[in-house]
Amino acid sequence: MDPQVIAADVSTYLYRIHTTHWVRILTTTIIIYDILTTFDREYYYVWRTRWSYAKVIFFLNRYLAPVMFL
Repeated sequence: MDPQVIAADVSTYLYRIHTTHWVRILTTTIIIYDILTTFDREYYYVWRTRWSYAKVIFFLNRYLAPVMFL
């Protein structure tokens, strides 16, 4: 293979890794911001109610999905 082609492929690969890294940081920041800014309403409307299937699904979606994303 031509060294210039290899260098271009490596450069593209490293650029994609870099972009993916920053997208993950941005997404994590948005999720944390959302949790922090809506926690007071979440506490009032969700935490104080009785346990139900909807509440379990809410908590799984709200907290387990972001943890698995990290």
